[in-house]
Amino acid sequence: MNFRKTLIVTLILLSGCSSQTNFFIGNILSINEDTLSINCTELLNKGENADDYGIDCNIFITEDTQLFDENGESISVDYLSEGESVKVNLEDKIDVNHAQREGIAKQIIKVEE
Repeated sequence: MNFRKTLIVTLILLSGCSSQTNFFIGNILSINEDTLSINCTELLNKGENADDYGIDCNIFITEDTQLFDENGESISVDYLSEGESVKVNLEDKIDVNHAQREGIAKQIIKVEE
C-alpha cells in the first residue's frame, strides 16, 4: 500500500515539473522567411535551470498560422519586428529542455510591452 501511495505522489510531482508547453511569451530575436527565433529563456527558467539564459525557440510559420496585433486585428509576418514581444500558441507541445526547441505556430499574437 505504501508503494502505491509513493508512486502516486511521485507521478503527481513529475507531472508538475514538465518542461513541455504548447504556448509561451517571448521577444522576437530574428525573423526569417518562414521562421521566427524567439527568446524562450523565461519559459525555461520556470523549471530547474534557473541559470540558463539566451535560450531561443525556432517557431515555424505556415499558411495556416494566424497572426494578430495587440488589438486582435489580423496581420502579416511583415508587421512583426525584432525585439517585439509575442505570445505563441503552438500546434503541438515542445520540450524547452530539449536541445532542439522548435515547433509550428498555430497563432502568434503581438503583446503590448
